[in-house]
Amino acid sequence: MSAIRSRRKCATWMALGAAGLALIAAIALSVVGVATLADSKSGRLANQGTDLPLQRLPYTPTALVGTIDEDGRLTTVAVLAIEPDGTGGSIVEIAASADANSGNSGVLEPLNAVLRSRARRPSRSMPRC
Repeated sequence: MSAIRSRRKCATWMALGAAGLALIAAIALSVVGVATLADSKSGRLANQGTDLPLQRLPYTPTALVGTIDEDGRLTTVAVLAIEPDGTGGSIVEIAASADANSGNSGVLEPLNAVLRSRARRPSRSMPRC
């Protein structure tokens, strides 16, 4: 803030103008958003129409790979997916604490609690990498 009255008055009017423009823009965007949602036909249920397009997905080989620590607890998880033509693929990392039920249950169950390892613990005489 300035001690000079004319500068202070000018800054106040500039701030008021900017706030007015922001308010007008927010109202305009809200009106456009409501109009767009009101006219949208995208939210139809799949069982309401028989003319909905169908798309058959190709077979894609996948694998779930996890690593465990020396106590047998799941530490990391990755999903490996190969392209249908076999030329490449994707690796998707998943947190070991991700919900195993994908949010379809009232109780959250982390993967590392659901997938308990049955593997025996490594011997202490084995060299560590």
